[in-house]
Amino acid sequence: MPKVSLLEGLQQLSQRDLYLMYERWIGGMPPARDAELISNLIQQMANPFAVAEAQSRIYGDMLPIFKALVAADTLLDQTQIEKAVSQWQMPSKAAVDCLAALCRTGLVVVIDSTKDGRSCWAVPEQIRPLLEYPQGPSEGTDSPLALYGWLHQYLCTRVPRAAVDSAAQNMFQLLSTPENIASRLAALEDAQRNLLEKVVVEFGGFISSELLNDHFPSSDLFSFQQVIEKNSLGSVFDVNLEQFGLRHNCATLVVAHEIVLYVLQAASQIDESRLHKTASIGTDFVSSFSRFAAHLEESKIRFTNKGFIYKTSGKRIAEDLLLSESQEFTKFEMLELDFQFARDNRLVVGSGERKFILSESGLEFLRRDLLEKQRLMLDWMIEEYSLRGDMSHQVRMRRAALRFIKLLEPGRWYDAMHIPFVVRNHYFILLTSGQVSPLQNGSFPVRASSDSRELSWNLLLWLRKDLHLLGIIDLAYDENNSLSAIKLSSIGCELLGLLQLEEKRQTGHLVVNPDFEIVLFPSIASHRLIYTLDCFCDRERTDSLYHFRLGQSSVKRALAGGFNHSDILAVLESNSPTPLPQNVCYELRSWANA
Repeated sequence: MPKVSLLEGLQQLSQRDLYLMYERWIGGMPPARDAELISNLIQQMANPFAVAEAQSRIYGDMLPIFKALVAADTLLDQTQIEKAVSQWQMPSKAAVDCLAALCRTGLVVVIDSTKDGRSCWAVPEQIRPLLEYPQGPSEGTDSPLALYGWLHQYLCTRVPRAAVDSAAQNMFQLLSTPENIASRLAALEDAQRNLLEKVVVEFGGFISSELLNDHFPSSDLFSFQQVIEKNSLGSVFDVNLEQFGLRHNCATLVVAHEIVLYVLQAASQIDESRLHKTASIGTDFVSSFSRFAAHLEESKIRFTNKGFIYKTSGKRIAEDLLLSESQEFTKFEMLELDFQFARDNRLVVGSGERKFILSESGLEFLRRDLLEKQRLMLDWMIEEYSLRGDMSHQVRMRRAALRFIKLLEPGRWYDAMHIPFVVRNHYFILLTSGQVSPLQNGSFPVRASSDSRELSWNLLLWLRKDLHLLGIIDLAYDENNSLSAIKLSSIGCELLGLLQLEEKRQTGHLVVNPDFEIVLFPSIASHRLIYTLDCFCDRERTDSLYHFRLGQSSVKRALAGGFNHSDILAVLESNSPTPLPQNVCYELRSWANA
């Protein structure tokens, strides 16, 4: 089959889909003429940083399908795609949904004009070379806030114009290595090195001259600027971000982004034994949606005239959720989030008399597997607007956060501000290098806008609320119950494509007792099995092992959620090293047929 071009793929889209694609890639008012709109899209899609942002929309079951399409280097139909990802044991419906989601990113196109009428998918040939573009934080940008841009600006007045690009690239390759950064930091005097490290750890390497004087009154900005410039570690710039709707327009001490990454990486060597307490959600929030749906179908949840959950009945029902109250959410708040997610995605519809019932989409959602539910919930949480922060900035930063979370070492604790600082600085690099367009309206309420610190704080709020709730990251607190560290969980590893197929199969094993108790001995990827057991069992307790109880009410809940007797039996038999007790098999069959 021939290769497909980006133009050909865009021409297949309806006008509505073209407008949506324009909104995702460019934003603002699209041109009236389709030809001009498509031309603008093709130009933007040639930008490697825009392609990298689009790649951040790919997670969950979308990842193996996207990798198969990239590897194929040609058009594939659905049968060929499902065969290519067969080892991932992906349901056919999930593959269809993921292909539709991939097309919405713009990185995959669908062609319907094949001779036999089949739909085929491919990665456009113009997109392919950009997928392998260096994912470094600043390489290829001319932003002075990053090492490459600063070197390029520095060399413009010192070498012939034709040699600037190659000279900047050569110097960047030399100066951005960890060994070279370490030697330049070691060459600083103790007081200078301590000041630089404090600026990075406490402010992310981006601090206004006013804040510097307030927090470090003994520092001399002019002499410090000379030192860090001499060692190619950063400089002082007049940074104006007001045109982007941010409250920042002043002289600013900027430590180059590569240096910030190196210092934060070194500062994040956290000893787990020194953490006061940790919190992990696992699959509990996703699993609780089926319990919320069951209560909804039984009309146990009462709603106000405005469509909100009554607190009295809501708090009582929230006690049935698997989640325990935490510093981040109460059980009732988690129930409200379940309902808000269901309403925004039309999984529930009003039935009159202040009641809601599951829609066809809601019933279909219940039948999806864990990874698909997490993917859809993450899609919603990225654009969830109830948290603080200007969404025009936060949505882009949340997507960038997923890219940088992938770079974390699984199972290792990092300082809580590690990701917020790195993402904010990366975002500022895009702003100051022209990769993000200024606001169309030059006037905006400056006093009400976020400053550089609030941007990172608002992103941290999203990490500790939404990503933690989905089980993607775990949290750790200090003695004062303040958040001090975050860690990428095994669930996050699988959702973001970091879990290898061999690791994914390590789900642990079950012991099924005649009294209907089921004990799970967990392993690295037990979260899928835990989620499945939560669907048709009641979890009794969790310590080093997971204890479940199989009962008639839990089986009834599972049947309403799309399970059947054979599904439940298959899960128990395939994960138990010994035959199931006969009484368990008999009762399970009778409950299913009741």
